Amino acid sequence: MNDNNLFSLGEIFGHLLKQYGLNDKMIEQKIENAWANIVGDYCNKCTSKIIYKNKNLFVYIGNAAVKQELNFVKTKIINELNETLGDNFVSNIKFR
Repeated sequence: MNDNNLFSLGEIFGHLLKQYGLNDKMIEQKIENAWANIVGDYCNKCTSKIIYKNKNLFVYIGNAAVKQELNFVKTKIINELNETLGDNFVSNIKFR
């Protein structure tokens, strides 16, 4: 808010997202959009669902070998996601 009690469109939008509990859904959508670029096409095809909740990312992988491989590079994926999103939104990934 500035001195004239006026809000920018970004401030209003951010407030509405928080008020209606949509902030995590918006972050989740951004993560889904970035996921394929970060993990590659094959790993993306093995991903059935991504859920973002309280800085935790729950990623459902249908291939045990891919799940294990992604688990080895989990820290790198977290760093790349946060860099892509422009903030520290993801602190942990749990592969299911």
